[in-house]
Amino acid sequence: MSIFDRAIETIEYNLNNEINCIPFGLERFQEYLPGIQKGRYYGITASSGVGKTQFCDAIFMYNTIDFVKANPNIKLKIFYNSLEISKETKIIQGIAKRLFIEHKKIVPSELILSLSKSRMDSETYNQIVKLKDYFTDLEEYVEFHDDKVNPYGIYKTVYDYMTNNGTIVKKKISIDGIEHEVFDHYEPNHPDHYVLVITDHIGLLNNEVDVKTKQKLDIKGTIEKHSSNMVELRNKFAITPVDIQQQAAAKESLDSFKQGKLEPSLEGLAETKLTQRDWDIAIGVFSPARHEIPKYKGYDITKLKDSYRYINVLKNRYGISNVSDNLFFMGAVNMFYELPKYNDPLINKYYERAATL
Repeated sequence: MSIFDRAIETIEYNLNNEINCIPFGLERFQEYLPGIQKGRYYGITASSGVGKTQFCDAIFMYNTIDFVKANPNIKLKIFYNSLEISKETKIIQGIAKRLFIEHKKIVPSELILSLSKSRMDSETYNQIVKLKDYFTDLEEYVEFHDDKVNPYGIYKTVYDYMTNNGTIVKKKISIDGIEHEVFDHYEPNHPDHYVLVITDHIGLLNNEVDVKTKQKLDIKGTIEKHSSNMVELRNKFAITPVDIQQQAAAKESLDSFKQGKLEPSLEGLAETKLTQRDWDIAIGVFSPARHEIPKYKGYDITKLKDSYRYINVLKNRYGISNVSDNLFFMGAVNMFYELPKYNDPLINKYYERAATL
């Protein structure tokens, strides 16, 4: 079958398939960026402590799992390289999120762990115990790795999984009169198999060893090798890599403030800017409250405080860039909601809610 024939086959399959991506769960935003697609490489960037991990978890993990559970014809596997937070901590954060979703309770992780003088009441504890089935299901979808790994370790894990869940079809080519078998295309066992590879954050990867020199690469070279690996896996197997990369510290300098360049940018990526070449879609996350900006995009930040997040599509290889959204963020329970327009009277409800957080 020719490449054109396979392209037509994909077009026809999608034409007759009701679901061709996993929606982000943000209705306005997904008018321009429909959702998580197979074979797309996503990058999420923000300054340290702004909530890029929580945004990633909310959209690419929890929202994705909930959507797949509601649409069982889709098969999902998430490899989560949590290099900054232990998998146990990740689950405790998830417990806080589920308590809010199911019981409208705001129970921060510190209270769940009894790190302060306060202790949970027995009702909340019993509600947590009853969440076991949800998180048992979650672990069926997500394979957490919280030990430091190098790019090859991630590559090998994903490559082995893909070859065990599909077939590599090879073709014969002749080089200098010698026939060789090379990769042609991949046929998954399940036609709607989404495989996400989340790495948080790529600046914490263990140093890779250069195959030729046998010397350890620096962090720049290590990140670039990881990114190159993700491109190969994306192109061969249509996986969906999701990399979190910090902005350089200089993005929060006084000069950046004076020049109005505090928002995340592709030029502001830390360690290396070359990752942007590989990403299909890049999303920046920004908190104006962090810089004591009183008004932003028309919103009163003195009222919303740290509950406001601005997200912006910095790059979209297949569509419109500079698409943005204004979100209400509840950090203690990792919830994001699209805000009404700044001049809509409904915004007052969010101002009032922010005052209670």
